[in-house]
Amino acid sequence: MHIPNSKNPKVIIAVGKSSLAKKSFKLYNPFSKKAKIFKSFARFFCVYFNNLFKKIIELQTQENSEFIRFLNQKFDKKFTSSIYKATLNDKVVIQLQADNKIFGYVKYPINEIGIENIKNEINAFKILSKNRALNYEMKNFEFRETPFFILPELEGNIETVSDEDVLKIIQPFKKGVFKKLQKHYRVKQIKEFLKENNFNDELQILENTLLSSKNNYEEVYEHGDFAPWNIVKTKDGFSAFDFEYFTEKGLEYFDLIKYHFQIGRLLKRKSKEELYNYVSKKIKIKEINEVFSLFLLKEIMVAANQQKKALFEKEMLKFINEK
Repeated sequence: MHIPNSKNPKVIIAVGKSSLAKKSFKLYNPFSKKAKIFKSFARFFCVYFNNLFKKIIELQTQENSEFIRFLNQKFDKKFTSSIYKATLNDKVVIQLQADNKIFGYVKYPINEIGIENIKNEINAFKILSKNRALNYEMKNFEFRETPFFILPELEGNIETVSDEDVLKIIQPFKKGVFKKLQKHYRVKQIKEFLKENNFNDELQILENTLLSSKNNYEEVYEHGDFAPWNIVKTKDGFSAFDFEYFTEKGLEYFDLIKYHFQIGRLLKRKSKEELYNYVSKKIKIKEINEVFSLFLLKEIMVAANQQKKALFEKEMLKFINEK
């Protein structure tokens, strides 16, 4: 089954039989109300009216790719796969099923940006696992000199998390080392990027921000894309995943701002002023303008490295610094 359509599929779900289809839909976790309704409708008919559904919806039986055949041989399994294509077209996530259960989830890059992101995520798991900040394992491999990894199924739900639980999730990422912003590695990294890429207006904002800041800020392991859709609630608690934008020497509050920024902008559809007020109420610190500005500069840097535009972030940055 192709979602939203066969010409431009975002997700390809394996629906050969009811038990297979029920597990396959775990790969597709939309957050918008419209997409959730569609998923519920499709999943219900696909699982409980499987034979009828297959007659109504155009389905295609596809042969295993060379990569899936490689996995079959490596693990001595006969895998059935469902595929999710990332929004940035830099990777795919493949759900593997065998022996009537989910074997795991493969993240495989499909361009140079994807390869760098996968390498960074593998490094993140090594660092965080060593420091016992993660409670699940990754297995990484290569196929034709291309790195990829497999994660186990994290049985649970992906949903918005309470503010209290958000703080608990990021607690293991803290290091207990505090520095002025001027001496913070993450700030130096942003500053160097702005200089090298001639972001002169943004560089001036950064300089002004550093001059006005007086406080110390903790160095942390920074998730980089901390949002509700990258957190799963399991029977053992909450687990963050998707560490493609991980930074070993991150800045305190960046992940918290990212979490509330994404909710306010993408889910609540707030204006710039509404979003500023929303995040400010969630992140109750004296230097909110300084830290918020640095967060937006970081987002602009990440977007440029991923060959994305950051028009909204630039507008938001200008709004905050004109207040």
